[in-house]
Amino acid sequence: MRRVMCIAAILWLIFFSFCHKASEEKKNAKRANKIVCVLFDLSQSTNTQQIREAYARDFCTVLSKMHGGDAVVAALITEKSISELDFCIQNSFPAFHPTTDNPMYLEAERQEHERKTKSLKDSLQKVADSTLKSYRQKIMRTEIMSALHVAERVCKSYPQQNKILLIMSDMIEDSDLYNFARENLTEARTSEIIRREIENHRLPDLKNVCVYVTGAMAKTDQFYKVRNFWISYMQECGGALVIENYGGPLVSFEE
Repeated sequence: MRRVMCIAAILWLIFFSFCHKASEEKKNAKRANKIVCVLFDLSQSTNTQQIREAYARDFCTVLSKMHGGDAVVAALITEKSISELDFCIQNSFPAFHPTTDNPMYLEAERQEHERKTKSLKDSLQKVADSTLKSYRQKIMRTEIMSALHVAERVCKSYPQQNKILLIMSDMIEDSDLYNFARENLTEARTSEIIRREIENHRLPDLKNVCVYVTGAMAKTDQFYKVRNFWISYMQECGGALVIENYGGPLVSFEE
């Protein structure tokens, strides 16, 4: 009798596990696939172990939320962002397409798919860690606005419905045109800069792109002025800055 009860319990656990995973797969199937474009600021102003390790942790959080059918691309913010030739990361996560309805074989196929997905995530994390810790070129300036054109190209090039941009930067634009460390970003000055960018056809098209920012830093008054600038700038570009996640670490990423 005890053996029968043990067998029944094991079968029930297997059935419960199967149903739970089937439910998760249905949930994932309903979730619109996403393309996540990550911009790493590797300028000297972010060149500390603490900041780079924080970037690595945030990237790990992003990877943990990637599912089959999603894609992730990572690029660098440099003094020549718009002309950078390579992405440091450019990968898609294959969707799970079972070849059988047999529960036993289906579970084996699912486990193999999960193993491959985890292996891909681990390899991408290693690339990110290496890029963040071992990048040798000294980047003295930070062209965030130029890098946003790279993000535009990424978001438009991928078919995924959800477009996500994650900027890991102190958000202090430092280019030939603007230096936010010295700018007094009043509402009037913010409007003037945006108007100038529009007139010179330099605004990126980030329509329907959800924008996250981690690592933003400045003294308190300047921090809010810079944040308010980017809120206005992203709105003009058609994007939506997630204000509650603007600043330090990536508090939540539920995309």
